[in-house]
Amino acid sequence: LQKSISVILYKFVYMRTGGKEDDDEEETQEEKEEKEEKEIKKKKKKKKKKMMMMMMMKIKKKKEKRKKKKKKKKMMMMMMMMK
Repeated sequence: LQKSISVILYKFVYMRTGGKEDDDEEETQEEKEEKEEKEIKKKKKKKKKKMMMMMMMKIKKKKEKRKKKKKKKKMMMMMMMMK
């Protein structure tokens, strides 16, 4: 029964499209477009993430530099106090 229904449906679609099987092609085209959009979004997300990581690294480096400078200053002050 299931098989006969699918055959009837197939014939109906076939007749409706005038003997051309464009239905499947249209679907695959839409699917391709959706996949492309998803890929583009993924790439953008990755790029954004990378940029964020770069910014975080830059900020971290700046903080480390500041800490080092402060430490150096402290050391200098201590040395001055000793003399």
